[in-house]
Amino acid sequence: LKDENALQAWLTTRFARYLEAKGRRVIGWDEILNGDVPSSAIGMSWRTARHGREVMTAAEAAARGHEVVCTPNSFCYLDYAQELDEDPFCYIGGFLPLKRCYWFDPAAGVAEADRHRIIGGQGNCWSEYTVNRFDLEWKTWPRACAIAEALWSGPERRDWDDFRRNAPAYYAQLEQLGLSWNKETDHGLPA
Repeated sequence: LKDENALQAWLTTRFARYLEAKGRRVIGWDEILNGDVPSSAIGMSWRTARHGREVMTAAEAAARGHEVVCTPNSFCYLDYAQELDEDPFCYIGGFLPLKRCYWFDPAAGVAEADRHRIIGGQGNCWSEYTVNRFDLEWKTWPRACAIAEALWSGPERRDWDDFRRNAPAYYAQLEQLGLSWNKETDHGLPA
């Protein structure tokens, strides 16, 4: 094996073949798709640009025959900062307001012929900078509501103004579930 990318491809292929023999499939972050790996491997695409590194974007993975779950950091990383001036918690980096989460389209940039391979999307809240449950819930809600509606609705049926009108019902559900959420800002929505 010439380098770590070849090692990753070898390892992914080995696991993919093992799981295929048991009627299962391998899934992993987009790094597992670098190199010559079986098309049965599913990628979790979190990066949308190359930045000079080996990156397998969702569009490239789908074009190569892989199914993809899209979770780009630019739309789905709930451990990025919200739109508060004074936020009590630390964030790993980036800025992700509610409205940006709402406009997430997992198939954006993917060729029409390959869009059937985009099998979903996912929001993430990594825990490196999460200190407790309150912190986790504060960072997650209501942005997770926006991502959920984006995935359920699809880009052609989305309406930001409608989402804003429905926000009080979402907030009531969060409170009924006993979840802590960011009440210190209106996120551009009615209270």
